[in-house]
Amino acid sequence: MNEDILNINLQRKFPIPGTSLTTDPDNPFPHDRPPEFTNLHKALNYIFENIIEEENYSQFIKLMADGFPLMEVAQTMLFSGFYEGKWNFSLMQLLIEPTAYILLALCERADIDPTFFRDDIEDDLDEEEVFGTSFAEVKGRQIQKDLEQTKKGLPSIDKEMQAKLDAIPQEQIESLLSGQTEEESGSLLANQQGE
Repeated sequence: MNEDILNINLQRKFPIPGTSLTTDPDNPFPHDRPPEFTNLHKALNYIFENIIEEENYSQFIKLMADGFPLMEVAQTMLFSGFYEGKWNFSLMQLLIEPTAYILLALCERADIDPTFFRDDIEDDLDEEEVFGTSFAEVKGRQIQKDLEQTKKGLPSIDKEMQAKLDAIPQEQIESLLSGQTEEESGSLLANQQGE
């Protein structure tokens, strides 16, 4: 038997079967009540409005600039909404893709190339060939398809969301690698000419 499973069983670190049936019905957990949203579009609007709030937006942009995975942000947002009783599990599953598109649009707005997953490190597969096709050729075709896709609108973002997205001021993220900009203090010649 696996030692980890044995330790869990010995320490009784597992839920007791039927616990959810014995909780107080007068005071259920938020996720045990009927959800606040049952409509996909209303839930998407709620997510969009929540993420573009000034405080949330700047925190999100900082996370993305630091290389935090976009899908983990989406999963965290959706699971916390489920736990708070905003939507049920089925709607949460339906919201994954549109939420990722919304977050991706916000990243594009801030000129950030997001990391999608933790394991999104480039592999050195460019030289390898499979069935006579190099990965560089496949990647080139994929980039071409991606460029064509960016010309089309994102499927989850309607015109109203796009208008609000365009109204958000772009944040500039200062990189450690970017050149240091000195504040203009004015030159001595400028002071003499002004007199």
